[in-house]
Amino acid sequence: MTLRWPAGLHRTDRRRRIHPARGQAVRAQPGAGILTRNHLYVYVNVNLIETPTVSNTYSISDLSRLLDVTPRTIRFYEEQGMVAPTRRGQERIYAGRDMVAMKLILRGKRIGFSLAECKELIDMYDPTGNKKQLDRFLEKITQRREQLQQQMLDIEQMQVELDTAEERCRTALEAF
Repeated sequence: MTLRWPAGLHRTDRRRRIHPARGQAVRAQPGAGILTRNHLYVYVNVNLIETPTVSNTYSISDLSRLLDVTPRTIRFYEEQGMVAPTRRGQERIYAGRDMVAMKLILRGKRIGFSLAECKELIDMYDPTGNKKQLDRFLEKITQRREQLQQQMLDIEQMQVELDTAEERCRTALEAF
């Protein structure tokens, strides 16, 4: 049986259950499989995500499913002015730019950027050329790395102080 990936989709590192005949993805835990009369379901460590282009549009449910976040999360970032969907009646229509913005927000959140820092990077987005944005992103990464190194030094110092306090307590207890 050959697994055919739908056109315009690529794999990323997320846990999904893939229906091999249709390439549909459903959230699941890897390492197990189900064999039914007509279908073989295999748990693998991939995620099907549409490659964002200018012509792609997404509903809020599509975007939340593709990015593995809740619709409420997307609405929150919309309220913050970080994504700007168009409206078709009551329905929100997200463009490829919004997909890229959400990916930047989620990546920034994972590495510890504030919402203001993420917004700054998103506002610099230019689909024709993003050198300025990438340079600023590298500056932010360098700053974040320096912060983390300082935090690691602070933690090591606290551990030394805890070890000293523990040793003094044990010594005092032995005197009894």
